[in-house]
Amino acid sequence: MRIIDCITKVFIIAYKEDTSLLEVALKKERFLSISVIRPLYTQTELEYSRMSRCLLNHKNAWTKCCENDGLSMVLEADFVPVIGMGQLPLMFDFNKRESAWGWLYTGGARLYELDKNNYGRGHSACPVATIMGSKAARVLIDFVDNEFVKHDPREYTIWDTYIRMYAQKYGIMSYLSYRNYGEHGGIPNMEHSAAGIKPTHRADVLWGPLHFLPLYAKGSVIQFIFSRIVAKMRGVARLLVGRYIELALLKESDISSRNKIIMIFYGVKRLISLY
Repeated sequence: MRIIDCITKVFIIAYKEDTSLLEVALKKERFLSISVIRPLYTQTELEYSRMSRCLLNHKNAWTKCCENDGLSMVLEADFVPVIGMGQLPLMFDFNKRESAWGWLYTGGARLYELDKNNYGRGHSACPVATIMGSKAARVLIDFVDNEFVKHDPREYTIWDTYIRMYAQKYGIMSYLSYRNYGEHGGIPNMEHSAAGIKPTHRADVLWGPLHFLPLYAKGSVIQFIFSRIVAKMRGVARLLVGRYIELALLKESDISSRNKIIMIFYGVKRLISLY
């Protein structure tokens, strides 16, 4: 099933960013219901860390998803879609839409299993571009409320790396895109660097060419191509060292040798692309 056939609403999360290029690209892909959600922070919220304010922005979008009967697409303002994104397949069985959280873009992806239809279930961080129904959205909103109880929102947290685990605990399974439907195009959040975490993350492999140059390219095609080559090399390295498919998983006795081979082939084949 194509993305364009099952997404009824698109929500773009932005603060002060210009979203015009993204909106034009989505309209070219024939997504009709597009809303840009911009926060009005209280004085207290302005004192939150950038990561906490990012989480608040996502919560605003997830609240809108709860009001939608169909599947919603939630995109951060710096997401750059590939040309033809609307014609690409949904990354999970449409019949499982109530319990599925689909990742159009994956960061630090780990493949855990392939179901009978070869949909990949696994872990991802960085919800730059995702698809969900109202049930998943409600679980993610609960996560925000719990997160701000557990951690002072003025402090830096890596909530985007463990939100998937919270969702799964409440029956929402994460499905990874075979290849990325777009690129994370923004400038790095320096809070990551201050915490000793790599500040940049890029798509390891794309379905195709992008609608426009990401912001990080600063208008330079050469800089963009170099960044994409590095991202692809990192993707290959993650596969080779057992980060995309964990070595411990391949050693498990309850997974047949045939399924292990299929997963490895899946991991290799997805990286064989010009993009």
